[in-house]
Amino acid sequence: MSMVQYTALHSAVAVSNVAAVADGSAIISCRATTPCKDPLSAFGQMYLQAAGEVSRLGLQIMHERVFAPADLLAGLKIQRQKAMASRGISDEGPLTCIHGQSHEAAPGGIQLRVGPASCRIEPVELDGAVTGRTWRQDGAVWVMLQNMHGLDANAGADNSRQAQVQRMIQRVQKLLCGRGGSYRHVVRTWIYIDDILDWYGPFNTARNAEYGRIGIMPDGSSDPLLLPASTGIGGANPFGAACLMDVLAIIPDQPGAIEILRMTNSRQKEAFKYGSAFSRGTVIGGKGASEIYISGTAAIDENGISLHRGDTRRQVETTLDVVDGLLGQAGASLADIADATFFFKHAADIPLLGEALARRELAIPGVTVVADVCRDELLFELDCMALTDKS
Repeated sequence: MSMVQYTALHSAVAVSNVAAVADGSAIISCRATTPCKDPLSAFGQMYLQAAGEVSRLGLQIMHERVFAPADLLAGLKIQRQKAMASRGISDEGPLTCIHGQSHEAAPGGIQLRVGPASCRIEPVELDGAVTGRTWRQDGAVWVMLQNMHGLDANAGADNSRQAQVQRMIQRVQKLLCGRGGSYRHVVRTWIYIDDILDWYGPFNTARNAEYGRIGIMPDGSSDPLLLPASTGIGGANPFGAACLMDVLAIIPDQPGAIEILRMTNSRQKEAFKYGSAFSRGTVIGGKGASEIYISGTAAIDENGISLHRGDTRRQVETTLDVVDGLLGQAGASLADIADATFFFKHAADIPLLGEALARRELAIPGVTVVADVCRDELLFELDCMALTDKS
């Protein structure tokens, strides 16, 4: 019997997919049906569906992220509170809100990681605000941090973009050190960069410098790769920060308590070799299903060159092929994806994804967002999380 069970919930305006694991955890992905004429109503239905599943399965929220236009945020939070309250679910934990571009073909969606009620989840605080959660799983401490940014409200503080990147990483390092770990235990980051095309190069320079100080930048030796899987994509945030990051770190009780593998990819030049510090993916092998986190992936060749300029259809196909190859290294395939985020530069190109998946006879759960990718010529990017039985 499979350790992962997939179900889908449908309404006139929303679709939610649930990947439930035998250990009691689950991944829930909610999106609006398209075209969506009333996105706020769709978000209300998404949250009703998600809250219903969290309640039915007896789970609790570990990570929650929303992609939504900025003008919907206030109403969305009201819909969220009503849906959670109707099911007796606490909504006091952090919520990551990324402002996607408003379009009826991709109004946004919700992504949730949830765990069993028996799992003791403790809040993580920074400057008096709850900014994450921590829990024990598979012989390790798991830390999920949200809304990490580098803005400093003190008068006279350096809030240049590069300073914000460095401060953001330093804050993560401080929080992890306070729990017996460090940034070396980070396995996955999701980074949303406002006006990404204007400063992605300086962003990478600032991140590389901070990673070098922490000691996780590859130096050409045979030491294991320590860079986390990562997504770096365009997206604004409610704080007005230059960039915002969610972080998953795993701090083992002892060596070998949990298996963690940073992935490389023979089909693409390693990102750190052309200045962007992340691994192609991370595999986490616990007692239950293995979790495979694939970094933001686009149509880039083995030399780091963008492919198929001006041809979104071919970029979508190439990206799916690359991601399928990465998943294959961990004994999985596109069919094992539990949640994905599909980023399109142009909303008009979104139907090309459905066509590509139909040709492969696949239906991948996930959220579609209109956003700039890190290079102007890249028209599509995909990140995802897949689940496979360890057996």
